Amino acid sequence: MLMSLNGGSQSRPHASLIERLRARLDHVHVLLDELQQDQPADRHRALALTMKAHIAEIGEFAVTGGLPDVKEACDRALLLVETVQHHAAERRVDDYVALCRGLGEIRQSLVRPVRVTADSVFSIPRERDGPVTIAVGDFLAALHQLRERRVGSGQSSGHLLQTMIDEVEKLRKTRVERCGVTFLNKLLDECLKRETDCVGRVQAEVPHVIETLELLSKEIGEGAQERRDQLQAHAEQTARLVSLAKQAHAPLVTCLEGLLGFLTVVAQQRILVAAQRYEAVASRMRAYLTSISLWIEEEIATYSVIRDLMGGERRPQGTGCHPQVLSPSAHVSSKMSGS
Repeated sequence: MLMSLNGGSQSRPHASLIERLRARLDHVHVLLDELQQDQPADRHRALALTMKAHIAEIGEFAVTGGLPDVKEACDRALLLVETVQHHAAERRVDDYVALCRGLGEIRQSLVRPVRVTADSVFSIPRERDGPVTIAVGDFLAALHQLRERRVGSGQSSGHLLQTMIDEVEKLRKTRVERCGVTFLNKLLDECLKRETDCVGRVQAEVPHVIETLELLSKEIGEGAQERRDQLQAHAEQTARLVSLAKQAHAPLVTCLEGLLGFLTVVAQQRILVAAQRYEAVASRMRAYLTSISLWIEEEIATYSVIRDLMGGERRPQGTGCHPQVLSPSAHVSSKMSGS
């Protein structure tokens, strides 16, 4: 066994177990990245079997730790791995995207138990007939405790949580004692929508840039010149992404700015770039896609935690302000589509 759990089955899972399971899930994402890179048949199968082993292991420890939601998500993900396990000349992009989303469901279910263990800490008085208003001081204290717990466990507090702290702090400074939950929910929704809109655009556009860069790293002559001519359009798209990322306070804005600078120099000055340089930039952007996908998963999870603190009703899945944002490894090269 790769991991061990001290103390046997418990009604409330330890945060350390959650972190270890999430670390194992991160490794599964890395395997999926490699699986999508058109591996030889033997390597492809080995990667898929290793993914299945890790997901099954997460499911086993979820049962031991009293995490039924995690176990159910793992069972669904195992079925999705089956669809991509066998090496074939034509593989459907939708199968990989479905698997990405399945891994995202596991991650979401691993975040929820942390909220359960924190219920006794985040105890905010509610109005008897429903959470119409909330005590500003109590809510601010709960938000600060949430941030401290995350920083203490090595997690980033994230933009969403800090934004809510800043907004509630403004209310406290103006001597507002209670605030309407509807107003706070609107602030929360608007902030998350900016973030998910940004990530959705990044996940839609950056893979096309990566594809062009990868082709340029392999082509010479007239074919390469035609590809270079596409870089100006990519630079204009990337400039818009930089603006969106700044508005959403997304991480690694400097990575997008670096891409913009590279595309602009190559496109406008029409300089020749070594093949290795194109591949290096493409590799950096693949890592960026994984990073920003992990970030938005954390922000969506934080959204749910903050809504729970306010006593808000959980939005039905698939509705509300956040769109379908893919999990890490959502970028699947077009050569895998079979078209």
